[in-house]
Amino acid sequence: MANLVKQYSTVTSGTITASDTQQDVQIIHNAVSLAVTMTIAFPATPIDGQVIRFCSVLGVTTLTLSAGVSILGTLNSLAAMGFASYMYDINSTKWIRIG
Repeated sequence: MANLVKQYSTVTSGTITASDTQQDVQIIHNAVSLAVTMTIAFPATPIDGQVIRFCSVLGVTTLTLSAGVSILGTLNSLAAMGFASYMYDINSTKWIRIG
């Protein structure tokens, strides 16, 4: 398992980019109000087995997940205290939702 990088965000709209392409990333979104629109950009060159986890304290009304490859089990919103996890599978070149 790769090392875990914690990343914090307080944006209410815009893009959060996973900051590391070689380690697991945990994005903790804790804005002062519900996020209206947000995009989470996955690493452009992930490694096999890399995991991206994210959670939002107050939620996101319109959520877009962005990657250079397919994302299986994508979300379009996130409830308050909602979370999701995705693992990169190099054999299928896809991010697969695991939680």
